[in-house]
Amino acid sequence: MTDKDFMRRRRGRSIALFLALAGVALLFYAMAMVKFATQAVHIVH
Repeated sequence: MTDKDFMRRRRGRSIALFLALAGVALLFYAMAMVKFATQAVHIVH
């Protein structure tokens, strides 16, 4: 395996890891917003 192949593979893995972490963060954010919105609705009524 050459250095170029290694760098390409590591970069691809880094991008995949970043996308996975971003997806999890967005999922938690969406869940928090939904929970907050439902609580706000209950407080108003």
